[in-house]
Amino acid sequence: MSSDDGELLEVRWSTVNGWQVLSLAGEVDVTRQDELFGELSGALGAASARVVLDLSRVTYIDSSGLSAIAVANREAADGAIFRIAGSGGFVLRLLRTTGLDTVLDVHPNVEHAAR
Repeated sequence: MSSDDGELLEVRWSTVNGWQVLSLAGEVDVTRQDELFGELSGALGAASARVVLDLSRVTYIDSSGLSAIAVANREAADGAIFRIAGSGGFVLRLLRTTGLDTVLDVHPNVEHAAR
């Protein structure tokens, strides 16, 4: 994914212990929220989905990025499991400040989330 100003958000899908892992690196802002939401909602559309969003390499996330994550979580198929991993530092502070840490299933790392 890239924004109009050329800044890149690196997106990589992998599988860990049978879980789909979406790893992000870079900045998540208003220019990327639709793409992030599309990636997550597509993966969370099946009741059998098990998805981890790895934020360990995210250097910036704003309210639009958090909103994309929250809406994808809310609209996930019944039975789908969605977990957040690697949200340390400022990302964890934002999750706590917004109360999303009480709504989302937050884990310290991918290995812990993909159990």
